[in-house]
Formats: sequence, structure tokens, C-alpha cells
Amino acid sequence: MSESAQISTKEFIQRTNRIYSLWENDIDCYCIVVGRVKSGTSYVKSNSLQFWLFGWELPDTLIILCKNKTIHFFSSQKKIDLFKQINTEEYSLIYHTYQRGKKPETKDQNSETLNKIFDQVKSSNEKEKINFGMFPNEKWEGTFVTHFNEILETKKEQTLQIKDISFTIAKVFSIKDTKEISNFEISGKLTTAVLSKFVIPNLIRIIDKNRKYSHINYSEKIKQIMVKAKQFKVSCDEELVGSVFTPVIQSGGQYDLEIPSTSSKGNIQPDTILCSLGISYDSYPSYSTRTIFIDPNSKQEENYSFVETLYTKLEKEIIVGKTFLQIYKNILNEVTQKRPELELHLIPNFGFVTGIEFFSKELTISPNVDPEVKVENGMVLVLRLGLHNLNVSKDENENKSENGKKYSILISDTYIVQENKPLQNLTVNSNKTLSEISYQITDKNKKKSNQNQNGEINNQQNNSNKEKEKGKGRGSNNNNTDNNYNRDEDMDVDSSLILEKRLRTKEYTEQLKKREDHQRFLEEKKLQEIENRFLKKKSNKNISEEIRKQKIGILRSYKSAMEIPKHLRRNRIYVDKKHETVLLPLYGKHVPFHISYIKNITKNDEGDVVYLRINFNNPSNIGKKSIAVKENMDSIFVKDLTFRSSDAQHFHEVWRVIKEIKKKITNRETDKLMKMTIVKQEDLILSRGNVPRLAGDLFLKPTILGRKTSGSLEAHRNGFRFTSRRGQIIDILYKNIKHAFFQPCGDSDTITLIHFHLQFEIIVGKKKTRDVQFYTEVVEKSREISRYHVRDRYGGQNEDRAERALKKRINQVFQNFVSKIEEKVESLEFDIPYNDLEFTGVVSRYQVTFRPTLSCLVQLSSWPTTVITIDEVEIAYFQRMSFGLKNFDLIFVFKDYTTTPLHINLIPKTFHENIQMWLDKSEIPYYSGKAALNWTMVMKIIRDDPKQFVKDGGWSVLSNRFGDPDSDNDEEEESEFSPPGSDEDSEEFNEPSDSEDDEDNFSDEISEETLDSLTSQDDED
Repeated sequence: MSESAQISTKEFIQRTNRIYSLWENDIDCYCIVVGRVKSGTSYVKSNSLQFWLFGWELPDTLIILCKNKTIHFFSSQKKIDLFKQINTEEYSLIYHTYQRGKKPETKDQNSETLNKIFDQVKSSNEKEKINFGMFPNEKWEGTFVTHFNEILETKKEQTLQIKDISFTIAKVFSIKDTKEISNFEISGKLTTAVLSKFVIPNLIRIIDKNRKYSHINYSEKIKQIMVKAKQFKVSCDEELVGSVFTPVIQSGGQYDLEIPSTSSKGNIQPDTILCSLGISYDSYPSYSTRTIFIDPNSKQEENYSFVETLYTKLEKEIIVGKTFLQIYKNILNEVTQKRPELELHLIPNFGFVTGIEFFSKELTISPNVDPEVKVENGMVLVLRLGLHNLNVSKDENENKSENGKKYSILISDTYIVQENKPLQNLTVNSNKTLSEISYQITDKNKKKSNQNQNGEINNQQNNSNKEKEKGKGRGSNNNNTDNNYNRDEDMDVDSSLILEKRLRTKEYTEQLKKREDHQRFLEEKKLQEIENRFLKKKSNKNISEEIRKQKIGILRSYKSAMEIPKHLRRNRIYVDKKHETVLLPLYGKHVPFHISYIKNITKNDEGDVVYLRINFNNPSNIGKKSIAVKENMDSIFVKDLTFRSSDAQHFHEVWRVIKEIKKKITNRETDKLMKMTIVKQEDLILSRGNVPRLAGDLFLKPTILGRKTSGSLEAHRNGFRFTSRRGQIIDILYKNIKHAFFQPCGDSDTITLIHFHLQFEIIVGKKKTRDVQFYTEVVEKSREISRYHVRDRYGGQNEDRAERALKKRINQVFQNFVSKIEEKVESLEFDIPYNDLEFTGVVSRYQVTFRPTLSCLVQLSSWPTTVITIDEVEIAYFQRMSFGLKNFDLIFVFKDYTTTPLHINLIPKTFHENIQMWLDKSEIPYYSGKAALNWTMVMKIIRDDPKQFVKDGGWSVLSNRFGDPDSDNDEEEESEFSPPGSDEDSEEFNEPSDSEDDEDNFSDEISEETLDSLTSQDDED
């Protein structure tokens, strides 16, 4: 236990209250005594209970919890100081601490203290003999426990009666809180990754190359590699990753299906192989077992298929409120009715509750379980089904040398039980269907009976016997085997070999077909949606235009003729700055024109003469801003006026002043319009006292004054307030936040950030924005720190370590802030982007990284950011899906057809499959094609005639969704959306090299000339 050890008061109180809520009425106190761990002892309830309550193991410690909510704590001074961190005053808990002497001469003093504790426990009860709850079957070593047991024996005769509380504490452990479930999810990801990316692929590699590798050596290799979370791309603290037990590898007829079990002796055999793996994160385990068949016969496949079906039924039986005993009987009845000959081979335990105590023998799905034990919300279960010691079938068509050989089948996974939700499998990605665990290495019809007495394959096989592929994949036997094979270089994470040849297996084909069927369903649903939308659609006028119409009205230079300046010189142009008017001489009179009606003004010098031409807004050239013209279409308009003069200086002054006034008017109207379109928000209500706060090197985007804006962010009653160091204030109300994101600084990131995507725009500085971001530059800060330190002699390793520690610390500060906000504001929930599904692409001429969240696709690391709300997306389109190209473009079309489709360009093709899967799971229809469409023209055609668009089948006109994008057929149908000249040869696109060197040197910023050659015409819009 470190000097900086801490205890969470909140967790301690919550978990202590849970113990009291399940307290057995006839028990007067619970005694938790822990000594020194006895050799060979694992998963002791007292130890687990200590860790569950305090987060630490406290050897040589006595804790007694009394029924009246008094706690007695007897241990060393160091552990007492740790225990005193708990603030129990406001939780109606009373505790007494007693210091234990460590030296032999303090034995009498310790005896006196123990007697005092027992007397105080006895005095709190009126019974002659109190019921003393303990774990009587636990055996501890050490002087402290020996001394305690001596005192206990004397008390048992006088005032104590020992009661076993194992079952009660097992029930206390069975329900998991949010933090515990989070730890289970991480351990589940680790177990899945190690099993599917390392254990099984390398196991098949060994078999395929006919290597000799012992079960124990392979088990030890797995144990070494499985704690390296980063190698398996699982984001977590590697220091908290541990092994539940040594991985179990069994084959060659030697099988032990008990928990825990040990690996078989000898070398791994190419028959039936059982792989069991348990990984814990912060002491919370997940467990998974897979059966691997090498050259199975028909009977083995039949038995496995039955176990697989039975396992699916077991999963469906896990319903909140159902008793464990009833679940066991239902599964047993299924076996008795359908395959009675297998009943004797069925394992007796179908699952158990797991947690900080891995195997709880009191809570098992077995015939010996307490009839009252039920499935409860928040339980984490390990489900397991298997058949033990089956005989290999004596079939004439099978290899006779295998007759009489034993094999076993076992499947297990870890699950979270949640009420009103499907059972969540934590190790779901580690597939267990027959097609995925069965490997055909040799041709059954040509396979020789060449096994020796030890059951090992003889290497003298005929090289002329060609191997036949069974459709599920195969390997090749290496005749030049190395009998002493035990080299780590053949062990690779995510190694493929045989697995590479199984990309088009039956299972993959079925998944692809399901996806295709789902996409067709989405296409039909989308067409109906579009049809209903257009039928109910009403004319939507531009909001900005409506506001301008209401506010601008008819522009007048002067309210009356009395305001017109007097004594003006004849045939001379005057500019009235006060009334923003130019007075032009026409037929000897000065006619006033408001400068707002002037479209532009030009000046040309021709020798000694200067020409000044003034163009006015009129119906022939009206634009979006010519609202006054649109409102007076029946009036007579002057198109332009040209004046000539030899006074060049005067004309230049008139030209300059008109330009300045026009710019001033434009800026004023823009600011006015911006304020009109901003939805007025209620005032921020400030909280008193301590509020959640982020400070330090916290920066704001967008900036307020065009430079980095630093300050602090506080959470108040109805919103956030950012205060810059210069005193500027930005308020963001909770109700105006559409999406909130928290993105920790990962390995490839340089900042930790919180980002808000708003419902309505707010003004930051002098600009409108719907995105506000608060961030800390982690890497920049790390470099700044290292600038003041001499580079260490280890080549900068300490600097890297310091940078990782800084990232972790800053991420934790942001995480704590986010957690406080989520507790305080029920309506606000922060999304964390999924790093596992990230992909790169080019937006706004920069290469950026996109990451999906629960409800959006976001790019938050580069400014301007991109936030795509999934519910607002109509369809996705993969364009430039052509043979020979190494990347493609992804277009998102929105349900609001007036919104310009979003382009993500130059996405590497390696991301194509993952993006398709994510789109399908997000209920977004997608299409693909070779053409780079002009989407400005596409959307214009749809908006001009939406009924015809629906009649033509909606987006189904985009055709090739499931066609092979790598087809050699260069002929393609011209899209009816493509305007003349938009068909560009895809081979003309310039591709960045796929080599690692080029990839590392690929600049985030792409030149304008390069981008123009990579994008289609519509990118200019």
C-alpha cells in the first residue's frame, strides 16, 4: 500500500449501506479478519470484502460491523490513518479505531485490546450469547490471526456463537454499481481481443505448421501478452490489468472442465482444443472459453451444434426474477427430451455470479443452489455449457486410429443483466459458431492412419497428397518440422494464416446478406418517409429574408425637402455622410439617392478626363440583399448613371467616400441581421458557493479577439459561464446545448476537450457560432515543461513517460468535471467519441480524423469542427469506388434538402467495411458508385421536382450499393444527375502513396492546386 493511498468515502458509504440493507436478522455482527495469505489460497471472501469496501487489501486487520451501525477497526497505525479518511459523520455511522502493536512484546497489549473490542460488541446486545458472523472455512496464516483465534476460542465458550455469512456476502457482491460495470466492460474487451486476436490465430498457426508447442508454454506466453492492453488497442490503465487465473489450454484427450482448471500436459494436439481465458480490470474479471475443432467428424459437429443451440436457450432463460434452480431444470429438461444419451456427459454447473470474487459457489446455476436465488438487475454472470469425456465416433468412414479417443466441448461467456434490456454479452466478438471454430487441415479421404502411441502426428506424410479446402479454410502441413519449436517470433497479435483465407466464409456471407436485406428495408422506409414529407410540406420562406423585410421597409434619404442641403454648386456631385446619401446632378437639379440602392461604383481615368459610373440595384440584377428592390417591383428604377469630369481629385474623393459609407452600411446591416436571427436566451442564474469549475490553461474556440482566449469555465444553475482572463463573458444555457462531447487526449491527440454543439447560434466575439469548444493543449504543455529540464540519458524515455502521465492527469480533471455536470444536470449527457471506429478524410482542405459517437459523427480536433447529427442524415453515398483507387469520398445528404451535402474526401479504402457497418447500425441507407456527382445539380433537380424524384424511386436511382467496387468493368452508366462535363476519368485522380514513409510524411494541409485535381466540380460550390 503506497503512502498516497486514498479511500473513496462515497463508495464506502454506498457499499456499507448495501451490507446493512441485506443484513441477516439473526446475526448481531459481521467479523472480517484478514491475516497473511496462505500458500495456494485464492479468492477469499474476507480479502474480497476488504477490497470492495476500501479499494485496498489490508492484511493483519480486524473489522467488525455491528448491527447498530458501529464499526470497530483494529490494525496498524498506518492503516488506521487510511481508515480515518472516511467521513462518516453525516451518514449515521460510528467507528472506533484501535492500534495493533507489531512487536512480540506488545502481545499482552493486543490481547487486552481484542478483549475490549469483544466486550463492546457484547455490550451492544442484550443476549447472553451473540451470533457472530464470520467466514469459518477461511484459513489464514500469521501471528495476528493465530492470536485472534486464541481469543476467539475463549469467547466462543462464553459469549459467542459463530454463524457463516458467506451466502449473505455473496448476495451483497452480486449486484454491481456503475463503476463496477464499467470495469467489467473493459475486462470484457480485453478478454475478447486477446482470445480472438492472439490465442486462437496463433493456436491455428501452430497446428497448421505442425509445430511442437507444449500446453504449459503456450499458456505462459498468453499470460505474458494479455496484460498489454495497448497492443490490443484497448484504452485503459495497463497497471490495473491482471490475470484471473493462468490461461488454460487443453487437448489430446486430457480435459478438465472444473473452475479453475489447469492446462494439459505434453504438446498441443491437432484434435479438439479447449481455450479458457480470464482477464480482470481493477479486480473485476471476464471469462470466456472456446472449443476449437481440427478435422472434426460429423458426430462431433452434430454434438457441438446441439451445445450451441442449448447455449442460446440458456441465454434466453436469463430473465430478471427467474430462479437459478428453474433455469437449471429447464436446460436439463431440454437435454433429457432431445438428446438423453448426453445427460451423463453434461457439466453440472451452467453458470455462476462473478465479480470482485471470481467464483461464487453460493450463487451457481446448479442443482445445489438455494431455491430462492434469483436473477437480479445488475448481476454479472458467467454462463457455461459443455459435454465431458465424449468418445470420438466409431464410423467406418472416419479415421479408425481416432476410435476410442476422448474429447470434450465447452462454451462460456460473461454477461451483464439489465432490467428491460437484452442480455449484454461482454465477450460477444469472440465468435463461437461451428463455422468459426472448426478448421479443416487435412483431406479426410486421403488422411493416413499415421499417429504414434503418444497420439502425436507422424511427420512422414506423403507430399503428393494434395490438401482439399472444405470451404471453411485450410492450412498446409510443414514436413520439415522443428521438434523443439518454442520461438516467440512465430507468435503475432492478430496473426492470420488460415484466418486470412476465411474472409468469405459462410458466416461472413450471412452477415453480408443480413446487411443487404436491412439496407433494402431502410431504402423502402426512406422512400415512404420522403413521400410523406413532400406531401405534407409547406412553403418555408427564408427566415433571414422575412426579418429583413419586416425591418428594412422603404429606404428614405430625407423625411422632407427641408433637410436637403442648400447652396449646392451646379453640376457637382455631393455626398451627405450624415444621411448616407449621394446627391447627383440631373438636368440642373440635385437628386438624392440613398447609398443602400447603389450596387457598385467604378472610376476610370482616360487622359485628362475621369469617368465615374454608378450602378444601382434594380429588378434585373437583384440579389439576396436587395430586399428593398423586391418590395418595390412596380416602381421605375434607374439602372446606372455615368458622369464625366476633369476634376480627378473630386471624383476620387466621391468614389472613396461612397465606398466607405457602403461598407459601413453593409457591416451595420449584417450586425443588425445577426442580432435579429439570434434567439434571445434567458439570463444565466449564478450558483452560490462551490461550483464545478475548469481553470488553468483552458482555451476557447472560436476566439474572441482573433487570438488565443484563455480563462475558466464554471457550471451554474441553468448554464455554463466562460470568463476570459480579460474579463469577457460567454454564457451557454443547458437548454441550448444540442450535443455535448468529451474527448480525452489519446495517443494520436494533442488536446483534451469539451465541445458543445448548440440548438441556436450565439455570438462569440462579433461572429455567430453554433459550436463552442473548451480545450487544454496537453502535448504543448508537456513540451513547455520539458524545456526547463535537461534531456535525460535514456533518449527521452522519461519525457515520454512524463507526457503520458500529464495526459492521464488532465484527462482525469476533465472527466471529473464532466461527471459532476452529469450528476448535477439530468438533461445533459456527454458523448465520448469511439476511437475504435475512427477514420481519416479531407474536409476544408485539411486531413482530419472523424470519430462516431452515440448520436453523431464528429471531427473535433481541428477547427472548424464538424458535427453530423445521425438523425438529420438522409443517406450516405460512397463515390469514386473504382478499381485501382486507394481511397474514396463519402457524401452525407441531409433531410433538409436546402442544406449543402457534406463531403469527406480521400478516405482510405481500408476504412470502407467499418464505415458501412457503422452506417447500417445507425439506420442510415448508403449507396456507392464510381462517378463523382455534382451534388449542387443533384439537389437542385430534386428540389425543383420532388414529386418526380419520389416517382423515380427516390435515392434508389443511385444504384450500385452492393456491386463489387473493385470490378474490372470500366464501363459505367452515366448518372442522370451528372451534368455535361462532370464525367471525369477516375484514373486521373492523384493518390497519396500507401507506403509507411509517405503516410508518415503526409501533410495535414493540402495545397489548393492538389485539392482541385482531387475533387469534382461540386466542391467549388
